[in-house]
Amino acid sequence: MVMHTKNGYDDAVWYSPLDQNGNSQEKIIAGMKRRFEATPAMASITQKLNFYDNLAPGKPLIESYP
Repeated sequence: MVMHTKNGYDDAVWYSPLDQNGNSQEKIIAGMKRRFEATPAMASITQKLNFYDNLAPGKPLIESYP
């Protein structure tokens, strides 16, 4: 997951926990969004979330939120 932040802040990258790798993409994304929302400091400076498939060639975009 890439967090595109407001101007003046560095973008951040979070990876799903390794024990989640066997789950569906939807479940992994839901868990990452839940953890993100539980981190108010990051949520307050983030403008957009992008989720990528790191295992697929070219790392295609899976989903994007506002």
